Amino acid sequence: MAQLMSPDTYLKARTKLQGIKAVGARLHHTVPMTLNESNSASCSGQPGVSDAYGSSLWALDHLLETAQNDVSRLLFHTNTAAICGDFKPRDSADYPISYRYYGAFCAADQTQLDAHQLSASPLYYGLWTFRQLPKGHFVDLGLPDDALGNLRAYGIEDDGKLHVVLINVQDPAAADATDDTVSMKLPRGMHTARATTLVSSAPGGLSSLDAGAITLGGAKMTPAGTADRTPQSTPVQVGPGTSTITVAPGSAQIISISR
Repeated sequence: MAQLMSPDTYLKARTKLQGIKAVGARLHHTVPMTLNESNSASCSGQPGVSDAYGSSLWALDHLLETAQNDVSRLLFHTNTAAICGDFKPRDSADYPISYRYYGAFCAADQTQLDAHQLSASPLYYGLWTFRQLPKGHFVDLGLPDDALGNLRAYGIEDDGKLHVVLINVQDPAAADATDDTVSMKLPRGMHTARATTLVSSAPGGLSSLDAGAITLGGAKMTPAGTADRTPQSTPVQVGPGTSTITVAPGSAQIISISR
């Protein structure tokens, strides 16, 4: 998990994405760039990492980093439908329908699988959070590379609104984990802000395997494939031209700021 969330992994991905972006530029941006079979680890994922809460934050971060580098489509390699934890050896005839640690969903047991009742994995929560964002254009928030060990930050402008995504990648189970307080200068006239939070209540921090403890704005996904409620946002205090947001370790916030 430490490797997945590290600045080195982020920077290596950025270098590769910038190479893809350069190819698109040579083609005068006439061919949409697609990143295929992406995920946290190859060959069905890494147990304790790909199926842990940290992959929620990683997926959100990876999607935003990829989109920021002008890749039009990101395809995650995942399973279709399998029983959670029922991993078959790669040389087994049942391997094609076995569990993948990096899957976006799985069934709790055979009864739920037969009834097409699939539980959301941590990966799915990262994708769901990303889906809350508009299609606008990215703006540079000026986050230096030496801050990547604690924080990832993205800004998206759309229809006169600014949407800021802050991801505190520190493990809340670590003794030295701290809140990250971010102060932002806001465009003129923007004075209303609300935050939607992705977080886990499990004590295991980023390595928690309890997907049922993950919420987005207090909402969870049900085995029927729908949210148990609409994700809720909370007001964020905005001063004259500035806003200060505190992000707890192992959590992400979407802050939507409007006039």
